[in-house]
Amino acid sequence: MRKLRLGIIGTGIATNDLYFPHFEKLRSRLEIVAVANRRRSKAVAFAKRAGVERVHATGDALLRDPEVEAVLLSLPIHLNARWVMKALRAGKHVMSEKPIAATPEEGRRLVREAKKYDRVFLVGENYFFTPHIEKARSWVKHGALGDVRLVEAGQLFLTTPDNKYAKTAWRKRPKHLGGFVADAGVHVANIVREAFGMPRNVRHLTARHDPRLGPLDTAVAIFELENGALGVWRSCFCVRTSGEVPMVRVFGSRANLDIYFERSELRVHDRKPVVVRSREDGFYHELSHFAAAVVRREKLRFEPRQALLDLELMARIVR
Repeated sequence: MRKLRLGIIGTGIATNDLYFPHFEKLRSRLEIVAVANRRRSKAVAFAKRAGVERVHATGDALLRDPEVEAVLLSLPIHLNARWVMKALRAGKHVMSEKPIAATPEEGRRLVREAKKYDRVFLVGENYFFTPHIEKARSWVKHGALGDVRLVEAGQLFLTTPDNKYAKTAWRKRPKHLGGFVADAGVHVANIVREAFGMPRNVRHLTARHDPRLGPLDTAVAIFELENGALGVWRSCFCVRTSGEVPMVRVFGSRANLDIYFERSELRVHDRKPVVVRSREDGFYHELSHFAAAVVRREKLRFEPRQALLDLELMARIVR
């Protein structure tokens, strides 16, 4: 397989901390040929780190570069939809960060418009591609839990003053739905929705305790699943916990399931738990899949409409 010729627009925290470690591992499948960032100094620093020769003054200039076959957009959430459409109109394949857009309404327009272009558009929902989460979905699908009766989902986390994500200006004053809760929560929404279908009858309450975290930092909801089981959602980014709390806990008639950030545990009653861990995280696998979808025309495993459903679920929890 030839290498994907990738351009990157946005060289901030996510590109440096989450994506960069995998570019070297995937050097036989993709090559970064150009980068751009609103602050040129950041683009230059990343280009030096990644060994990239071309630094464009603007994202628009990068999209005009004939050597760039596809782009990775690592931008503030409220810019996602606008730049996805710019890239598609420029004839580039696109991988963007999650959520798909700032609001479900904007996301629906984007999904509708993106269909007009014969280009790959992948939303980078890394949890969908994380192997131990894929395994958890497989356990549910194949009935390892028996009848699912209760689901607990969400994120409990203490965001300290030195948290670099919380200090980002666009997160402090978000122009996207739901602030920190939706930004991070869309990952867990993906786990729940992909495993159990779109929850219905969602009832919610929200709160704000820490002004550093934008318009809200806490959300609680109850919901019903397609099979009639009930679920509880708890998000709070300003709380201490005793011990590790799973992102998703499922109670079934035959077994229970805990899904953590780095492992999944299937607990068949009165037996030793089955533990599965991921060798490589979802960022590695989503980048690999994006390259294969563009170069080899592999069928896209995670379509924009699925990312839109994740955002729509978060909207029901935070609105």
